[in-house]
Amino acid sequence: MDTELTVDAALRTEFIDESLDMLAGLEGLFVTLEGDPENLETVQDIFRPIHSIKGNSSFFDFPGVKTLAHEMETILDLVRQKNLGVSEELIGAELAGVDLLKEMLERGRANEAEVRDQALFDGLVQRVKDVAAQEMGAAEISQMVMTRLKEIKATLGGEHGEASSALDALIQKLGQFAVAETQGTDAKTAEGGPLALIRLFEILDATIEGSLEDALAREVGQCLTALKEEPLSDEDQASLDNVLDSYNTFMDSLGFDDLLQDIILEGLQPISFPTAAAPDSSATDESPPDKATGTPKGTDAKPAAPHEEVAKTMRVSEKHVDTFLSYVGELLVVRDMFNHLETRLAGMEGQRPLRTDFRRVNETFATLSDELQKSIMSIRRVAVGTILQRVPRLVRDIATASNKEINVEIEGENLEVDKSLIDLLEAPLTHMVRNGADHGIEAPDVREAAGKPRAGTILVSVTEIANSLSLTIRDDGAGLDYDKIQGKAVELGIVEAGKPLTEEDIVNFLFQSGVSTATEVTDVSGRGVGMDVVKRMVEEAGGSIHVSSKRGEGSTFEVTVPKSVTTQIVSGFLVESGRQRFVFPMTKVLETTRLDCDKILTVADRGRCFKHHDSVIPLVSMDRLLGLIPDTNGKSEYELVVTLASRQGTFGVAVDQVVGVQQVVLRHIDGLTRKSESIAGGALMGDGSVALIIDVDRLHNEYATSQ
Repeated sequence: MDTELTVDAALRTEFIDESLDMLAGLEGLFVTLEGDPENLETVQDIFRPIHSIKGNSSFFDFPGVKTLAHEMETILDLVRQKNLGVSEELIGAELAGVDLLKEMLERGRANEAEVRDQALFDGLVQRVKDVAAQEMGAAEISQMVMTRLKEIKATLGGEHGEASSALDALIQKLGQFAVAETQGTDAKTAEGGPLALIRLFEILDATIEGSLEDALAREVGQCLTALKEEPLSDEDQASLDNVLDSYNTFMDSLGFDDLLQDIILEGLQPISFPTAAAPDSSATDESPPDKATGTPKGTDAKPAAPHEEVAKTMRVSEKHVDTFLSYVGELLVVRDMFNHLETRLAGMEGQRPLRTDFRRVNETFATLSDELQKSIMSIRRVAVGTILQRVPRLVRDIATASNKEINVEIEGENLEVDKSLIDLLEAPLTHMVRNGADHGIEAPDVREAAGKPRAGTILVSVTEIANSLSLTIRDDGAGLDYDKIQGKAVELGIVEAGKPLTEEDIVNFLFQSGVSTATEVTDVSGRGVGMDVVKRMVEEAGGSIHVSSKRGEGSTFEVTVPKSVTTQIVSGFLVESGRQRFVFPMTKVLETTRLDCDKILTVADRGRCFKHHDSVIPLVSMDRLLGLIPDTNGKSEYELVVTLASRQGTFGVAVDQVVGVQQVVLRHIDGLTRKSESIAGGALMGDGSVALIIDVDRLHNEYATSQ
């Protein structure tokens, strides 16, 4: 009885994730190969993941992935055997194949049809085949014709038996010719091994449904008999005799089916034929591949160094990690409760032994909870190279389309950051690299006329600075044309003509929708779309973008974002105002200041302000803004000010007192935003009270609109 094999959903998802990871690393390797076409090690590094994806795709029900990966693998095998040269067209076709493989795998993850556009898929497969045929010799062309004949033969019905037999004979002759032509030898042996063995693997490589056709089944027997004439050891001769016995037994009783196919392949594996190799392009070395693993028999894997332990890894859902992290956050709340109890015990007389024991236990608990938090945070950290490795591909595509020469330098790819920052930086990186390559770097002739190297350079670096992460994109191109930028802003009505502007004002126009200095619209950029979105994304995450440029020397874009994560644990600055506690994120706090009343000013159209560090800073009163009951204990209302940094600028908040710095767990509380949108949520304190967590950017905006 035929039973349908059900693939475990978790295994299928793991295959998709691993395949996408492998494909993500190929773009940079293809660009490297284009710059160094003779580097066979790079070819092998590309070949392995493509071969792995092809080999496993059928099991996980990805026939389209298998078909495309097989054709891509064929090209790589031709390059590896030096039968095909690396060209721009070859790299372009392979990169397009990588893109389509990613799309098909992502569609599979979403339980959608693997191929979205059949015509597009067929066109790309044919494009890859055409590249493979461009520089083929007679042997490769024969192999391609032979494959096509097999496809034609598969469409013939049972009534075309004579035509089918004729095709079998033609396919056999072409196979012999291809091997002889490739190896430059006679029809008996080839440098890669006995022709009988090569032809045998060629027949057995196909999937057998039902039974093998009589002509091919007889040819298998002829190949096995011919192999007995090879110079084999007594042990190998005995193994070959066993294979032949199995063949004769099956042919006399059951015929040639897929079980006999497996028996023959497994029986041949232990036999050491003289440098034998299967002609299938999936074989990566000089001996027959292991049918179960795809690993060539006799290939020595590189052993680990003595005493070297290979770290094991496992895939864990990001959702599971975040759930675990939320439980760690609960431990922080419990720790605050313990601290509160310890404070209460300190005020009780006669409880010194209990207080001492409790403090020791509480310190141990605090240490363990801190270590647990650090450990789970480290699980969320990934190398920033996961997005940086896409840069060479982005630049290569633009340089090819615009006939430019551009080198790429990358720094900091091994730096590990929280996964949330990877997602945040991807869009700014993509937009700014594209702009640098498309608008910044000049054409080779223009650069040469200006005394520059014909090839431009784009540097992308990622560095850690205190509690921030900095992404820098620098090019040595023409620099920003401030006159064009200002002219475009005037044209769009953003600014009046003739109005004096600073360099910073003009640079800020770049982040207005529709502003672009491109002389023509390309497939990449030039429509003035994207930079405004980039700035909004960065600023919503509490970051900033700084731009500097010098005419004729290039431009630098620097994106700085806080190293905060999308978890619920917040390092907060705790204050009290109007008998209510508030938490400001520490990344937003600049300093605290005690002010004399006479330093507080009231400025027309700006409200209350104070002068500090030679600047006039707006002053917000928390109790007035949020409608709280002020603390009337005789203190000046404005004597204690916390200076904060928001997207709109610096401002001060008058509070009654500073409680301290501590980590809190953000909890969303329904209904709070009705009172003020600046309240992001609440945090449970150790004494059971709730402190309100403030969104500093919204607080500043709320204050500005209330003036």
